[in-house]
Amino acid sequence: MAVLMPAFVKERRRRARLGLQCLVRLRQPDHTIIEGRTLNLSSEGVFWVSAQPFALGERIRCSIWVLGRGSRSGETACLDCRLQVVRVEKLQAGFGLGCRIEDYVLVPGPSALTLPA
Repeated sequence: MAVLMPAFVKERRRRARLGLQCLVRLRQPDHTIIEGRTLNLSSEGVFWVSAQPFALGERIRCSIWVLGRGSRSGETACLDCRLQVVRVEKLQAGFGLGCRIEDYVLVPGPSALTLPA
């Protein structure tokens, strides 16, 4: 039996999300680097995939690399972000993490976490 979805489903998010795949890097207290990829991004939140799980409510600091291949200048920009984990999903490829962006700073070019070659 097919399940019919309503023609209009109310979206809970206040901001539209873009389906962007960007590099996410964060440095652990022991100085190890964790990398992941965003699946979507908005001005208020990000959903990304990590090989390592994080706890609901956990606050993390990370860099999200927005590659400017399609921009006029072709520059890479970095969002240095403070995030709070609001959703964790077990995925085949790791863990899907829904995070609220608490604060960010746009840094043109490299930041404290260097972009890999």
